[in-house]
Amino acid sequence: MFRAQYKTTAIIFLTLFFCLSGYSPAFAASKNAWAMFSTREDGKKICYITSNPVKETGTYHKRGDAYIIVTFRGAGTTPETSISSGFPFKEDSEVSFQVDKKNAVMFFTSDETPEMAWAKSERDDKDVVALMKKGNKVVVNETSTKNTKAIDTYSLKGFSAAYDKMVSNCK
Repeated sequence: MFRAQYKTTAIIFLTLFFCLSGYSPAFAASKNAWAMFSTREDGKKICYITSNPVKETGTYHKRGDAYIIVTFRGAGTTPETSISSGFPFKEDSEVSFQVDKKNAVMFFTSDETPEMAWAKSERDDKDVVALMKKGNKVVVNETSTKNTKAIDTYSLKGFSAAYDKMVSNCK
């Protein structure tokens, strides 16, 4: 079930990107809440769109950056949606991903990528993207290994335009 081909690239790239670029919520906000970027892996272009929460609440004391990222690996592939909490998720937990208070899609967590949650299937990835294209906000509910809770709210302003740009840049 765990889609390992995505996790290594996403984690390495995001770590480098966030460390080297000074990416911050203010940068994302200047791009209508969603920023697009790309890289190459084995000669293939891979594109990403990402956003940070516009509101963060919860019972945690301290954590790293939280973000949603959608990864597209080119024509014939399904864009993949994942979430970073900024802290390690509780083992074998699920993360609730809800667009505009509609039915939540549950993401899974893995010990291999403790601060990332992933859509469970390609069908879920397609459903999440479709909901995000029509929606106004995403609310993510998460639990850490210390049983602290986080509720992150993301704006979907600019998501459709960023998504379309990502797909056109990485066909």
